[in-house]
Amino acid sequence: LVCGGDGTVTWILTALEQCKALPADAACRCYILERLPVAIVPLGTGNDLARSLGWGPRLRSVSDILQYLQWVVEAEPVPMDQWIIALRPHGK
Repeated sequence: LVCGGDGTVTWILTALEQCKALPADAACRCYILERLPVAIVPLGTGNDLARSLGWGPRLRSVSDILQYLQWVVEAEPVPMDQWIIALRPHGK
């Protein structure tokens, strides 16, 4: 359960992907990572990922956490890819 915004979610997913405790073999790593579901409690400023996945734009009140935990229990995992895009100016 990741509590935060888009940056926090990216940080956690990247940390999981780079975890040294996982096997070095790429196929084994992928197999394990595909079975580590991550749910989001939207506590950031943008929360674009949480919103697009149906977790809502933000946690309105601390008492709403019980509803989020119920959603986590009932949720279906959604496979996702993580990308890095580097934008560079044309030859200067």
